Amino acid sequence: MMLEEVGLSAAQPGGDPIRCGLMVTEPGAAPPPRLEGLIAHIVTRYHYTHRREFPECPRGLADFLAVMLDDLESHQHREEQVLFPMLLAGGSPMARFPIARMMAEHRDVDEQLVRLRTLTHDFSCPPQACETWRALARLHMAQQGYPLHVIHNYALLRAKAEDFLEVIGNLSRESLERIAPVPRKRLETLPLAALVLRQLLRRARPERLVFSAYGLREGCLYDRLS
Repeated sequence: MMLEEVGLSAAQPGGDPIRCGLMVTEPGAAPPPRLEGLIAHIVTRYHYTHRREFPECPRGLADFLAVMLDDLESHQHREEQVLFPMLLAGGSPMARFPIARMMAEHRDVDEQLVRLRTLTHDFSCPPQACETWRALARLHMAQQGYPLHVIHNYALLRAKAEDFLEVIGNLSRESLERIAPVPRKRLETLPLAALVLRQLLRRARPERLVFSAYGLREGCLYDRLS
């Protein structure tokens, strides 16, 4: 963990009190030289990302994801308003209390992710979920002669993806029928799906388009915890 790099020793529940290299004995002492950069990294890489990209709530999960988002925002607010200023001011033995609370809340997220796995049937897409965008990935893989038949993590640069989607969006049903990788049940929706995805890319302007073979993964949320 990043905090271990600056001297954090985490206590297990019921174990010894937390001892942290950030807790200085002299009030007002200078914090470790890398601490300010570490905190800036946590806020920009994780907190801002959480606020910008926390997933929209699918049907049936809205209440639970809303609770997760509320807990996450409260956690980040306490870090930014209480813990980080305390550490930047030189720290003190009292810092062990907010640190202990932050660590307990991380364990709470572990429990929430277990619950999320249950609610989503092991993070599986529901039977009625649309496969059309993944059909676009299969089509592009076939057109490029991609040697693997694995959609998960198949990626395209945004400019190349937009060009490909524009072509597919303007093809007729007759043209699509002559393309082997296109499932017949996707012939009607594939051009529309391509145009919708292209507009989404033009508005969001991501660096890459990455396809997933799964739904929401626990690692997507866990990786963004500070």
